[in-house]
Amino acid sequence: MSKKVCLVFATDEEYTLDGLRSTLGLAVANHYGYAVVLNTELAPLNDYHSENVEWIRDMEGDVFSTVPANVEKNGFTAITLEELGQKMKEMDEKLLKILLVDDDEDDYIITRESIEHIS
Repeated sequence: MSKKVCLVFATDEEYTLDGLRSTLGLAVANHYGYAVVLNTELAPLNDYHSENVEWIRDMEGDVFSTVPANVEKNGFTAITLEELGQKMKEMDEKLLKILLVDDDEDDYIITRESIEHIS
């Protein structure tokens, strides 16, 4: 049975790009893979990473970002934190993964409880 899985990245560029590949892997494994890039402006994607994003979308997933520069430079789908909260509610709870590094006070820490409060 296919599951909806969302990987959220609020870390450095290298980690985020590896995460895009993981999102593609979920799609290849017959799941709906979604990736969200928070607070990290990425450089323009090279052909390899651009193809990964295209393949994710071809397999009915998507790559979102709260950073307008990522939408403009890399063609990610824009999403607000409120919209992200709604999107997270659509995911299969057991496979919901949030990957954050709390090395900066400005990082958003999203918990199941904070998602419940978004209406």
